[in-house]
Amino acid sequence: MKNQRTVLRCAAITFVCALCSHVANAAERPNIVLIFIDDMGWKDVGCYGNDFVETPRIHRLA
Repeated sequence: MKNQRTVLRCAAITFVCALCSHVANAAERPNIVLIFIDDMGWKDVGCYGNDFVETPRIHRLA
């Protein structure tokens, strides 16, 4: 069940990326940043108040 959800998520991301690239060819290319992180919660990033784990690059993106 978990593997099936992972496969569906990857397929959805691939579809969205393909769609964006098709639209980008017709118009100006968009700026897209896609970050894959395993087992990280929203509060694990420094810009949301976490003092234990340092995430300066993600903090600058935020």
